[in-house]
Amino acid sequence: PLVENPIYIFLLLLSFVPIFLRIYKDRLGNRYKTDKKYRNLVEVNNLLKKWRKEKNNFSGKEFFSFAHNILYGYLIAKFNIEEKAITTEKLIDKLSETFNQNTIEQLKNIFELIAAKRFAPIGTGDEDELKKNIDTLISKLERGDYR
Repeated sequence: PLVENPIYIFLLLLSFVPIFLRIYKDRLGNRYKTDKKYRNLVEVNNLLKKWRKEKNNFSGKEFFSFAHNILYGYLIAKFNIEEKAITTEKLIDKLSETFNQNTIEQLKNIFELIAAKRFAPIGTGDEDELKKNIDTLISKLERGDYR
């Protein structure tokens, strides 16, 4: 009989896999909509992927704008900052409650360099140094060495 055939049973069970995957995907989608911490975690991971993938695709002012947007979005999502429009100075002040002084100074230096190059009439150079500093800061924050 067909029911006792192991290949038939395997194919029958295999046919349920897409249904279970769809249910799992729907649950994740609902979780993304309702759970703010989960949504922030997903946004942090997406920003880190984008930084690692695209940081070498820009040069000049475009690079500094890209670096500012990535770092700014990363910090807001990573540390669950609720405010919609927050200046860099207020962001640093808010994070100073959580970060140690060394990390705050490192963050200030990065944002000052970005601002100087981003709005300068001729804004190129220092890109490799900034990439290294941002990578160092991000790895430090991901390890939890900021307190």
